[in-house]
Amino acid sequence: MKLSDRLTFPASNHLSLFLLSVTTLVFEINLTRLFSVSQFYHFAFMIVSLALLGTGASGTFLVLFPPKNGQVDASLRKLSFGTLASILSAYLVINELPFDSFTISWDSRQIGYLTLNFLALMLPFFFTGMAVGLMLKVYSREAESVYAVNLIGAAIGCVLALLAPPVLGGEGTVVLSACLAASAALFPLRLPKKPFTQILIQGISIIAMILGLFEMSTRLPSHSAPFFPALKLSPYKSLSYALQYPDSEFVSQEWNSFSRVDIVSSSSIRSLPGISIQYFRPPPAEHGLFIDGDHLNPIVLAGSNLDFTSYLPAALAYQLIPDAKTLILEPRGGLEVLVALNEGADEITLVEENQLIIEKIPQIYQIPDININNELGRSYLRRSQEQFDLVILSLVQSYYPVGSGAYSLGENYSYTVEAFQDVLNRLSPDGIFVFSRWLQMPPSEWLRGFILAATALESQGGDPSQQVVAIRSFNTGILFVKKSPFTKPELDLVRTFASQRAFDLVYLPDIQPEEVNQYAILQEPVYYQTFSNFMAADSKEDWLANYSYDVSPPTDNHPFFGHYFKWSQARQIISELGKTWQRSPI
Repeated sequence: MKLSDRLTFPASNHLSLFLLSVTTLVFEINLTRLFSVSQFYHFAFMIVSLALLGTGASGTFLVLFPPKNGQVDASLRKLSFGTLASILSAYLVINELPFDSFTISWDSRQIGYLTLNFLALMLPFFFTGMAVGLMLKVYSREAESVYAVNLIGAAIGCVLALLAPPVLGGEGTVVLSACLAASAALFPLRLPKKPFTQILIQGISIIAMILGLFEMSTRLPSHSAPFFPALKLSPYKSLSYALQYPDSEFVSQEWNSFSRVDIVSSSSIRSLPGISIQYFRPPPAEHGLFIDGDHLNPIVLAGSNLDFTSYLPAALAYQLIPDAKTLILEPRGGLEVLVALNEGADEITLVEENQLIIEKIPQIYQIPDININNELGRSYLRRSQEQFDLVILSLVQSYYPVGSGAYSLGENYSYTVEAFQDVLNRLSPDGIFVFSRWLQMPPSEWLRGFILAATALESQGGDPSQQVVAIRSFNTGILFVKKSPFTKPELDLVRTFASQRAFDLVYLPDIQPEEVNQYAILQEPVYYQTFSNFMAADSKEDWLANYSYDVSPPTDNHPFFGHYFKWSQARQIISELGKTWQRSPI
């Protein structure tokens, strides 16, 4: 008689399997958050793959080494303990090994580090997969009960993975996962008469639970803990750079279900992207805002002198439309809000998706008479029926060379054709959409934004050649996309503003070659040439196909604004390995 024909699924094993199922999803989902903070967002895809790999490997192992009669409880207890040990080990491995994804193309040691990371991260899912497979094999007559317990536990784990980080932080949620696995190792509660290993497992599990509960209790006020190691960040994250300043310190660090928000103070944090070279005063004191350890956004401290706002490129929008009814998408640290307030906006609406940011920057988000909306920008644009004179899409990403590949796999649904169409739908008949991007050589990031705006205008029957103005500062380019054609007085105002603030004209409906490349002088006026060539091309598709980078406009079905790679670049990249600094696209 088969073992599965004689056994029924006991309540103690129900509970152990349930706790392991909760553990699996809490740990898996939390790992995607940890890697988004410590490395980069696209590493979250790796976690899903490793979870499937570990679970699949457990099924193969069960086939090769089936369980022995009478050892179900002992096996389940060992698997629970293995889950506990592997969760803690996996966290320590990924946190302590000096894995550097940007040097993997020439440093062979990184292959070994990556392999160790894979093995460590796979093990927790191997053990929990073994537990599920074991229960299905041994209690095959009650397979529906096994599936029910597993799925209910997994569902609760998904919910717990969202609720735990705001309370415990990402590191504390790892401890919670370990505690859940330790509790699964305690059942059945009766101590086995033999062997000694089983008693030892239960004893260690009890000690681990006590230590874990103590550790989590210390996190409740501040997310910090006395002995569990804090998450280490990639040295290429903006926060890592900021913390190298001698007087830098954390003002606050908070987690929610989808982000970690850090605010850092330092006398060296001074960020005013695109500021005119004509601005000679010291920049205002600022704190730095970081989302998932990256993308420095300045927070201008209360009481600062705001005369710098008229030297930012976006100030032109408020001269083109005085007393504008303004919508600011993704205001983050609030720099664009200060520009709108100081340059004469009449009514200001903010759309910020992250509630933590709203709570942590009261000097921006508690200004009277500003409308605050805590939701996704795309959701607001689709939901709202209001019309705005100005829609500002804030520059919230840090500068990264396009060759780094750091954000090739990072979705950005704010920069797609459909997103820009949503913005145009919210503009008044003569309204203007304003957004900035970093300058790259050869033109890529800002060029893609220009092509994106032109495509969105054309899709709605507009004429990009008459409805787009582009000017550049020393390191940023800004686009003004109008719902209707620019008038001559407006173009005269653009020229006057650019001349007064030493911004270079790049594209206007009536621009002349002698007007470009006047202040931040380049060897060749490549931005003007590239933008004009694209607009004059008989076939935009052929022009895009022949350009050195992939700058085709992203769509909601392919929302990768940071992906510029073309296979035609492969030979050049290979030839430069070991000769120039290369950041791997892994």
